[in-house]
Amino acid sequence: RNLALQLSAMTAPWDGGPSSHEDAGQRAQGVQVEVPQRLDFACLVGGAVPWYFGMADGLPIVASRNGARLIRLAGCGALAATIALRKSCVDLFVEKKTPTAHKKEAKVFVIDGPYAWSRNPMYLSMLGTLGSFGLLMNSWWGIATVIPFGAYVHFLVIPPEERYLAKRFETFEAYAKKTPKWILW
Repeated sequence: RNLALQLSAMTAPWDGGPSSHEDAGQRAQGVQVEVPQRLDFACLVGGAVPWYFGMADGLPIVASRNGARLIRLAGCGALAATIALRKSCVDLFVEKKTPTAHKKEAKVFVIDGPYAWSRNPMYLSMLGTLGSFGLLMNSWWGIATVIPFGAYVHFLVIPPEERYLAKRFETFEAYAKKTPKWILW
């Protein structure tokens, strides 16, 4: 738990270095949302365990060997795309010198790059990564991992973040009206 607090409290290089922990455990001015450490990993394991043990025969997306290869190839492509999306989001935050971590005060309201077409491209990349692993496993169990993680983020993480952004930045409301929360809605 202490390590998780230290990791979540790390500052960006422009805030005192990549390993600065001076405010670990303190209540910062940013969004006060408790995001369970490694929730995405827990969801992934939750989908991989039934697949690994062959529950419902692994619940394959396609049963044929050639079809499975195509599904896995699609999983590789989707994984590469979601990693690229995540990297572009993080690079944009570094460029704008604003932290990505919760409990850190947002310094700049980022609305360009991937944020021009989605208010939550980082979370979208996380969901896409989970779904990609489901494709790589050729298993509906793996695809299903997106549901609990997506629900948690959609209902418990994003609303407080958006309330914080609305208070912090005057332009958030107009941005939220023209930019979908995910991609289509």
